[in-house]
Amino acid sequence: MSEPLSFIMLQAVQANLEQITVANGFHTNAGEVVELELGQKLDGAPAFIAVIFNSSRPSEDPNRKRITADVFFTIVVKVPIGAETAQQTSHRMIDDVETAMAGKQTTYPMGISMPTWLRTDPLPDQEAMKWVGAYVRYQSSMPRKR
Repeated sequence: MSEPLSFIMLQAVQANLEQITVANGFHTNAGEVVELELGQKLDGAPAFIAVIFNSSRPSEDPNRKRITADVFFTIVVKVPIGAETAQQTSHRMIDDVETAMAGKQTTYPMGISMPTWLRTDPLPDQEAMKWVGAYVRYQSSMPRKR
């Protein structure tokens, strides 16, 4: 049995984000650590990106509600606090994420729409004690099972 479309979409997002390197014209090498799991990180862990599935629901478009699901996911950007440039690195990584996600429809399997940026939120206070970064939120759509 093949993987669920929602997971295939996350893998495509991960592949796009792994292209983030200075050699590819980005600000950072954030693409070196792109995960599909958001686990605990030990002190001293490097900056990283994680792609997290949030939810799915029937499309809000009444003409597509029966055949299409809207899928929501978050790209988590985290930079360890301690370096003088942590805040600057965080902003550069966020910019790199938005650039890496733009105009990449051909990297998604047929039926999965190119994700659309929704908003960027700072890390919550409890996380901000050790990390600086943001939640970059996106929406996509894909065929629903009937």
